[in-house]
This record gives sequence, structure tokens and C-alpha cells, in this order.
Amino acid sequence: MMSVRGAFLATMLVFLGSIATSAQAESASDHVTEFQAGLLSTMKVAETIDVQARYTMLEPTIINTFHLSLMAGLSAGQHWQTATENQRERLVDGFSRMSVATLATLFDGYSGPVSYTHLRAHETRHD
Repeated sequence: MMSVRGAFLATMLVFLGSIATSAQAESASDHVTEFQAGLLSTMKVAETIDVQARYTMLEPTIINTFHLSLMAGLSAGQHWQTATENQRERLVDGFSRMSVATLATLFDGYSGPVSYTHLRAHETRHD
């Protein structure tokens, strides 16, 4: 069974394609670039700040990158259709806070860029 962390990360990756529209970025590529820059800047100082400070840094990046209301609605499944407006707003708020808090907790340091060449050198073949 997939852990909650694994399920959340899988959801975030799946919905990276459902990027929210903003006045600052005109294309999906711009959104991804902005998200990566925000994440990277937080990761680089993560060891010197607490989780709350990482949350504060990441919140605008995540809110402006992901379509969190869509993600929350899809997560709620059929219950979204029968929920009141107040229930939907509370779910979106909670889902948004959980999303930011999860990333603020997970990204607690930076050890440099990932080398894909290095990763491929350690792949094993299963023939």
C-alpha cells in the first residue's frame, strides 16, 4: 500500500500538468520554471530555517503553480458534488495548507543538482 507521503507526491506530479493560470507566467514552461526556482531557493536555505519559515517561502509558489481547488475536488471524488460551498472552501483551504506543509517538511536541505548521468550509471537492467 502506498504511504500518505507517496500518494501526495504522486498526486502533485500527476497534477503538475493542471497548472493554474497567473498573470506573471504565460506558459506551462514558465510555471514549471517559477515552481522550480521557488523550490530551489527554499531548499538552499532549508537547513538554516524551520518548517514554518519554509512553509512561508513555499506557499506563494505552490498556490500560484498548482490548481489546488481542482486537485481538492478530484481528491474528494463524488462527495465534491454534494458538498456545500462552505465545505468546498474549507476542503480547498485544508488541502492547500496540507500541500504546502508537506513540501515544507520534505524539502529540508539541498545537496546540489541531481546528475542524471550519475543516476543512469547506477541503474540495473532486468533482462
